[in-house]
Amino acid sequence: MNVDFKKSDFKKSYPFSIFKRADRACYSVSFKDQNGKYLRRVSTGKKNEAEALQAAFIMLREGVPQKHNAITIQDLSLKDMVRKIKTGAEAEIILSELKRLGWVKSFVSNDTPQAEDFISFLKNFWNWETSPYIKEKLRKSHGIHRQHCLRQGQGIARYWEPFFKGRYLGNIMAVDIDGFINHIGDMQFIREIMDYKGELISFRLLRVGL
Repeated sequence: MNVDFKKSDFKKSYPFSIFKRADRACYSVSFKDQNGKYLRRVSTGKKNEAEALQAAFIMLREGVPQKHNAITIQDLSLKDMVRKIKTGAEAEIILSELKRLGWVKSFVSNDTPQAEDFISFLKNFWNWETSPYIKEKLRKSHGIHRQHCLRQGQGIARYWEPFFKGRYLGNIMAVDIDGFINHIGDMQFIREIMDYKGELISFRLLRVGL
């Protein structure tokens, strides 16, 4: 009995699909994930279908070429999953699970108090005119002076900013403050950044989850 296999029959068995868009010079390939769903297309860099097919098999075996290295099809599937995240709640589910598994120590979500720039937070904290902390001190008639707040602002520029520039409030842990104190080694300034109860302001803020 003669069986006539068509070229399209073989193509159906491939773990990817080769195609060429009208607005592209080169063939593209979409690989299948573990569930058989097609991933985002990548260019084969080939204008000939046979060469594109060969390139697709090489990618399947060695990974999709990137600027610095190759990415496996499994990793491509993971990236595709991340691209499909539409809300902050969905992103937090992924990040929380990564944290639970030990792959992430901490994370900061956008549009939360923790996402505020740490240096901006400190500057606002010691702003005599606008700081809620200072207003609360004054309301309760607790001793706090404008000159003290001015020195704190100067200390931010001199000590805090070079050490913590680019960090977010939610990323600052107690161990970071310890490292900061050891780094500056200026006992006079260390005494000045203690509040009147002898407690580092930043430690208190971290404890209340800000």
